[in-house]
Amino acid sequence: MYTWIPAELVKDTGADSDSNKSWTVPTARDWHIYCVSALLTTTATPGNRQMAVQILNSDADVLGEALAGAVQAASTDWYYQFAPGLADMTSVRDSDHMTTPIPGTWVLKAGQVIKVFDQAAIAADSDDLKVYIQGAWRGRN
Repeated sequence: MYTWIPAELVKDTGADSDSNKSWTVPTARDWHIYCVSALLTTTATPGNRQMAVQILNSDADVLGEALAGAVQAASTDWYYQFAPGLADMTSVRDSDHMTTPIPGTWVLKAGQVIKVFDQAAIAADSDDLKVYIQGAWRGRN
């Protein structure tokens, strides 16, 4: 049996003007997702953004999804937390914080994908998304 090793699985903090990001689990690895933290900075482009986290198989079929409980408007910065046991908030707290529960059993195998994105794709090439994913990984044959 392989041991789980706690780790920061993803740290994507570059200012790359993109609100649609995804990561593929490396070969011979499993990822257990504990928490997805994100900061979405929106441009002045009108429209309501709908943040989501998806788990996809290697054929891009959706295996799991969590949607933030409120939409984010233009020209704002919101902090998102997706993790097991969190409140399923339908409005922001302290004007910019949103929490959304995810299953505690999100374990991805090699080739599967975790995607963090604005489902509405309002300004996908100009809004800015920073993402941190905490979890654990293990190697396998």
